[in-house]
Amino acid sequence: MSVFERQTLDNGLRLLTASMPQVASTTCFVFLAAGSRYETPETNGIAHFAEHMFFKGTERRPTARDIGMAIDGIGGEFNAFTGKEYTGYYVKCASEHQGIALDVLADMLRHSKFDEEEIDREKGVIVEEMNMYFDTPRDLIGGVYDDLGTSRRGWSSASPAGSTATSRPRSSASSATSSRAARARRCRCSRCRTGAARA
Repeated sequence: MSVFERQTLDNGLRLLTASMPQVASTTCFVFLAAGSRYETPETNGIAHFAEHMFFKGTERRPTARDIGMAIDGIGGEFNAFTGKEYTGYYVKCASEHQGIALDVLADMLRHSKFDEEEIDREKGVIVEEMNMYFDTPRDLIGGVYDDLGTSRRGWSSASPAGSTATSRPRSSASSATSSRAARARRCRCSRCRTGAARA
């Protein structure tokens, strides 16, 4: 018997479950096939930008605070991350609150508002996060190494295979005034949290 069970729903959604009855907690994950490997030069960075925006408010939970309170109210934690091939969103909580966790995740991913004011504010956060990437040699050299690997496989840096930016983004007024600690308080993604811990 396998530890994991895979089902495909009528709408094509693949559901992977791992029942662990001896554990009193649950982790609900949603993975999307969205990352830099699937982006074109015109859409470069959109998966990571969307990852940030999904936390900013929905029709039922209008603000980031409302979303946070829904998860904090069940003693849970939530976060997200963007990689080259996928973006993941998750909630960890007590098993009895699994329904709420799934409801919040589905609400964030299906009913986000993408408010214009929040979009403009988030642009500065993303630019500052990119600058932080360039200020962290371990992260930067990893990206350079990835770029070398993609060119050897026949992918150009402008291909959907994705690559790391090789020049710093231009600063904006909002990003120039944003500190790493302030960004980490606003952003729940693992990159911002990790960067703030190093700052």
